[in-house]
Amino acid sequence: MSRFANLIRKDLNASKMSVGIVAAIIAISMALTWFNVKMGSWHEASLIVPVGISLAFLPIWFVWQAAQKLNTEWKDDTVYTLQVLPVPGWQVLLSKIVSLWVEYTTLLGVISVGTFIFANPLIGAIGTDTPRLSWILRNLAILYLLSLVLFTAVIVFIQLSFVVSRMIGRFQGLVQIWVWILAINLVSTVGRWLAPLFNWVPRIPMHQIMRLDQLQYLVNVKFFLALNIGALIAVIGLFWLTSYLFDNYLEVN
Repeated sequence: MSRFANLIRKDLNASKMSVGIVAAIIAISMALTWFNVKMGSWHEASLIVPVGISLAFLPIWFVWQAAQKLNTEWKDDTVYTLQVLPVPGWQVLLSKIVSLWVEYTTLLGVISVGTFIFANPLIGAIGTDTPRLSWILRNLAILYLLSLVLFTAVIVFIQLSFVVSRMIGRFQGLVQIWVWILAINLVSTVGRWLAPLFNWVPRIPMHQIMRLDQLQYLVNVKFFLALNIGALIAVIGLFWLTSYLFDNYLEVN
């Protein structure tokens, strides 16, 4: 476990400057917007702009980060060290996933804290129908966990496409696109195939878990877990396939 922790630490150290810069940009943009609203230069609704831009930019930036995690190993020639170390490929790939979790959580935390500090006037202006803070935090935690699962699946697709493209050597960009398409179709197909095996799993009433009855309009949302269990199994299978290819078929030269 010490080697695995060292791999995570290495990845976090490599990206701490870029994460810090993005976090600073988010915080400064929120603070500047809040300052202009307080001075009367901008309308109060402007407070939502940096929050919306940050939330829209976050998944795009992290897809880029996920793609760079392995690519940097080749650029810096550190992949030789990874393959010499007595560490299985699944630990190398999982360490990059965990480091991305930490980075994602850090920036999402910056956005959340910045929203609470600088966008409070806008929240207060919405009206008394706004749910309580405990309700908001509860649902944000649920959405965070769901987004983390989706983001992890995207990372696995990126890792698989990168490893396969490196194995083939030529037309790497085109190969990565095709692997992406095939991986998504495979996960979707396996999810449908395995869904009948999990029909006994009840549908999750998300409207009850998220307490959507506290909203002004009644919302009824159910989560079909049977279909997603099969898709999750397929994603895990792709992760182990990537690890196997990384250990046995990947050439670093």
